[in-house]
Amino acid sequence: MPEELFEVARNKIDVIEGVGAVTADGNVRVGDDEIEANTVILATGSWPGRCSGSSSASACSTPSASWALRELPQKMAVIGAGASGAEIASAYGRLGVEVTLLEALPQILPLEDEEIAKAAAREIRKQNVKIVTEANVESAEVSDDGVELTYGDGETERFDYLAIAAGRGPDVEGLGLEDAGVTTGENGRVEVDGRMRTSADGVYAIGDLVPGPALAHKASDEGVIAAEDAAGMETHALDYGAIPAATFCHPQVASFGMTEKQARDAGYDVVIGKVPMGAVGAPTVYGDRTGMIKIVGDKRYGEILGAHMAGARATDLISELVAVHDLEGGFAEVARIVHPHPTFSEATLEAARSAWCRCGRRCGSPINRRPGTRTSPVSSSAPPLRLRAATFAAASGRVVAFSLAALRQAFAAGRDLSQVDNVLIAAAACELHPRAVLKAIESRSVAERLSAVSAEAATRLVGALPAIAVAGKVSEGPAAVETAATSLATSS
Repeated sequence: MPEELFEVARNKIDVIEGVGAVTADGNVRVGDDEIEANTVILATGSWPGRCSGSSSASACSTPSASWALRELPQKMAVIGAGASGAEIASAYGRLGVEVTLLEALPQILPLEDEEIAKAAAREIRKQNVKIVTEANVESAEVSDDGVELTYGDGETERFDYLAIAAGRGPDVEGLGLEDAGVTTGENGRVEVDGRMRTSADGVYAIGDLVPGPALAHKASDEGVIAAEDAAGMETHALDYGAIPAATFCHPQVASFGMTEKQARDAGYDVVIGKVPMGAVGAPTVYGDRTGMIKIVGDKRYGEILGAHMAGARATDLISELVAVHDLEGGFAEVARIVHPHPTFSEATLEAARSAWCRCGRRCGSPINRRPGTRTSPVSSSAPPLRLRAATFAAASGRVVAFSLAALRQAFAAGRDLSQVDNVLIAAAACELHPRAVLKAIESRSVAERLSAVSAEAATRLVGALPAIAVAGKVSEGPAAVETAATSLATSS
């Protein structure tokens, strides 16, 4: 028995074959049968772009079908140089197929950092792949023996096979969403809150049906969130900016967070730490020195705003920086972690050291720590990491703000923070004088107020982080948060 079927049987899951739809009363209709359900989780995924007007499936198909060709074509065209398109082009090019990779935007892997995309493109070109960017496809004439493609400046070329890897749409056709009262938004995706609940009671949606990156690991975690909430368990909201993207071309490409351009456009004081993969020993040992690691940091607070990699094992290496970011660490913390030698992970260490040194600190300078603790500010002369923080409204109309940076200062000073250190903080950072926060910590109601704001944010369907809740009003997005934080700091 296949492993997935064994797990289904072991967990006493009934499999019903057929075409399903949600009914107006929240049940599921399969054919002529209606199945009563307390909870429904929609997870139908997405559909790929199709070959319009084609009667032949042999010469033109989707990314999934492209991986199942029974014989190698001599010439292949791939439309769309996102993750799927780059993977197909890189794989078939290395198998000896003459590949043309077409992308309408100025770079392949358009969602990736520009430097990383260029590094990947440089290596993919060596794999028998012709890359054409800013290439709008004008027409595709599909026949049983091939495809005639017109693109760019009117250039016409004939290929044995065409893979369309440009865009996917949510697979909602026939689900009965309108009858069930399930609201859809931009591009037909189902609108959900942080617990993956739709506008219909008892109906959840996950994966490519809902906003966010179309990634299997993102969908998997959303499924856990939906199941936990449906079971009445405590759950967590996803930080979509910290979900790693992984592209399995050669070299592999992985990333999370902001690109350098996005960080600069957002007004951060950006510091860049980067290192070529060949600068450390393991890539030489294993015979693959291509690619680089790049950390985009905030110079003021030491925060990791984004991380971007191209190279062997990049899709594994990205997890370290995601974990550090999620645990409120920064590039200074990564720079002080001893990495084993010789390993690929040493490149991550060197990129973090590069960012740390470019901030004007010496890599070997000690981090200020209270004896016996592992958590501390980045340095005694600079503000510690702000990252996520919580804000809440105090009684009597007085606004009190709570910042994670000041919490760290209080912890370093030996304060007992047992009342607040387990609070889930899902809001924005704001700057306040540490004394104001220390005074707030002394209040026995601090934890309760933080919990109340987190609950309020959840009921208001906060879908974007960072978010800030002040006096009953919730603002979402970096710009709104910065405005509110500035106002708080001024008024306090």
